[in-house]
Amino acid sequence: TLPGNRRLQITYQGVDNQRVELLLKMFKNSSSVFETNIRLNNRSSIIVGGPRYEKGYLLFNLYSAF
Repeated sequence: TLPGNRRLQITYQGVDNQRVELLLKMFKNSSSVFETNIRLNNRSSIIVGGPRYEKGYLLFNLYSAF
């Protein structure tokens, strides 16, 4: 659960070519507002920029280890 009645759903899609595949979906209340697929190497990370919140933005640092 995130600020502003938001929710981030991360779904594992599998491993392909030594990369984990994830589906990211963000919802506000029950409506989908953001959806993207990402691929990460083992022991790597990515910062995903999210929606505005108060005087800034929500940022998500995702890290993989498999």
